[in-house]
Amino acid sequence: MPASTSTEPVAIPAPPPEVVEFLTTLRVPEGLALEELLAAQTEAMLALPWPEVGELRTRVPVWHAGVALSADLALPSTGRDWPLMIYVHGGGWEAGSPGSHRRLACEMAARGFAVVVPRYRLGPEHRHPAQIDDLDATIGWAGRMLPELGVDAGALLLAGDSAGAHLAASCAVRRRLAGREDIGAALLFTGIFDYHRGLPLRGPYGWDGDSGTQPLLQPGEFEALRGDPVVNPVLGAEHMPPTFLGAGSADPFGPQSAAMHEALGAARVPVELDPGEGLPHLWQLLPGMAGASAGLDRAAAFGRRWVGA
Repeated sequence: MPASTSTEPVAIPAPPPEVVEFLTTLRVPEGLALEELLAAQTEAMLALPWPEVGELRTRVPVWHAGVALSADLALPSTGRDWPLMIYVHGGGWEAGSPGSHRRLACEMAARGFAVVVPRYRLGPEHRHPAQIDDLDATIGWAGRMLPELGVDAGALLLAGDSAGAHLAASCAVRRRLAGREDIGAALLFTGIFDYHRGLPLRGPYGWDGDSGTQPLLQPGEFEALRGDPVVNPVLGAEHMPPTFLGAGSADPFGPQSAAMHEALGAARVPVELDPGEGLPHLWQLLPGMAGASAGLDRAAAFGRRWVGA
């Protein structure tokens, strides 16, 4: 695991201005290619030094109904009986992996959580509900396998960012609708909670309005699922656990967190909104951005409060 060997504090560089511009507008700045911009974003998310943790395992096998999945696992450096956090990476439902979130996993492990970041199946090759099936399978695997490492799998949180926050919320709603009351809290950063309304904001990933070109739902089900509370968890707010919403007032998806906050309040679900004044999409995941560490502190404190840690 990358770490600093110096005893002196090391300043983390601010994210490049073109990355901040991209995450504020979801448009690729002139003269740049999307691929190089995303590479710069990932580099900013993985900036050194990383927090010290007890262990970081990568690509741990997770089997689900014959599907070979995997996950990264980060454990705290002290204590035992850590609450379990399943953290769902973003990527517009069709990109991303746990690799870009290894520093974030260590950040949350350093705050006292055992963190599992699943490598779930991506669209459009794999359509809904494959992603949520994979998250359910990962939760089951973690409950069976991780207690021997000191993890309290009964103190369970779901977390995620962007499209990953959407999938985490969808998973929470589906489990509650199935009668499972095992999710203690949800920590959701700059998320999308109405899939149909969020699609037009996908920026460089694009969407032309054709149900056949969106990445998640079967095209023939697109219209029929507009009112589905699993696909659009803002419609199933009453089935959510206590929820922390890390928004960003400069995030194009910011109104989605505001709408989810309103829906959770109307449903009398405990909720805390961190408004992220002046901050862009994914600001909590950029360690060099002012306020990122404090934002993770607030989310972690909320999570610990609701799982009794």
